[in-house]
Amino acid sequence: MNTLLVASQGGHLSEMMGLADRIEDLGMYRWVTNPHRQAEAALAGEDVNYVPHIDSRDVVALAREIPKARRLLRASQVERVVSTGSALALAYLPVAAAMGIPAHYIESSTRIKAPSMTGRLLAHFPGVTTWWQHPRPPAGWSRLDGLYAHFTTEQQLVREVSSIVVTVGTTGYCFRRLIERLVAIIPPGVDVLWQVGDTNTDGLAIDGRRFVDSAELDRAIRSADVVVSHAGAGSLLQCLLAGKVPVYVPRLLTHNEQLDDHQVELADWARSAGLAITVDASEVSADDLIRAASTRAISNPKTPIHLEP
Repeated sequence: MNTLLVASQGGHLSEMMGLADRIEDLGMYRWVTNPHRQAEAALAGEDVNYVPHIDSRDVVALAREIPKARRLLRASQVERVVSTGSALALAYLPVAAAMGIPAHYIESSTRIKAPSMTGRLLAHFPGVTTWWQHPRPPAGWSRLDGLYAHFTTEQQLVREVSSIVVTVGTTGYCFRRLIERLVAIIPPGVDVLWQVGDTNTDGLAIDGRRFVDSAELDRAIRSADVVVSHAGAGSLLQCLLAGKVPVYVPRLLTHNEQLDDHQVELADWARSAGLAITVDASEVSADDLIRAASTRAISNPKTPIHLEP
């Protein structure tokens, strides 16, 4: 089977990469995503078709991509299209379904209570099968074992924290509230890698790096005592795969840190599942760092994903 894997760069791409190796009969596959240093590093050596980024609710850019999607689907002899969103899913899945190609949309793991706008729109397209990663899917949706289904945790002895990775992703939103809090509570002498994205760190006396290559970041996470992360789906997966239970801090709409509060849903769920130490940015404490460092994530055998309604 020739499969087209479609995902916008960032968390959506991280989720698709985390799920792809579990999809049965994946066969030959090609990626469709946006050009970005993170995506290009993560997909080095893969068959990738890079397309322009489509902002949320940018109808003009979406309409511009649809003819390109149709041409690619025809030229590539694609037999199945799978997407984790966001806007790229709207450009490719309805076109695939209209061409008689099986089309599957896997809702982001950040959505616990209700589908995203993309998911709600795609649920109305004939021929598009919609999948839910958590228990109790919405009416008309199918259930699959999600991104974090195979992880468990166990306690380990940690006496002190000497190395920390702080990562807030590469979203276009600032998260200075978290960085300021960490500067205030992290003891002197602790080795910290600061991946700050678009956060302005002027005056904070830290070596903040806007972007850290995914391979370098993964090595740093694996060797660190603890990770402090924004509540992104890709960041949680990266931590768990590295055996880390992160201090997990959701961005809040009220502070203009994100487009909506979907990170709150995932952070609350991760806490209830025992996979994260969830805390508000203004309340992160040294005790939270010790608690996270004292818990180890374990990756158990993965269950296959059957993409059949």
